[in-house]
Amino acid sequence: MHLSALTKYAVKLSFMQTGVQTASNAGERMVVPTALILAGFGLGLSSFSMKKMACTPSRRSSLLRML
Repeated sequence: MHLSALTKYAVKLSFMQTGVQTASNAGERMVVPTALILAGFGLGLSSFSMKKMACTPSRRSSLLRML
């Protein structure tokens, strides 16, 4: 059986990825805390934007007058 260069490259990449997965376990421990921090920041920013929009008067009526 003759393997093409593309097949050899795919096999090489698959072996390299299995080695990376075991080496990256230290980085995987930071995924959940980082995701929680980013989610909290996003919720805080969204609530701030909603409060800001609720306090400002509506510009829809002024836009309709321009038409």
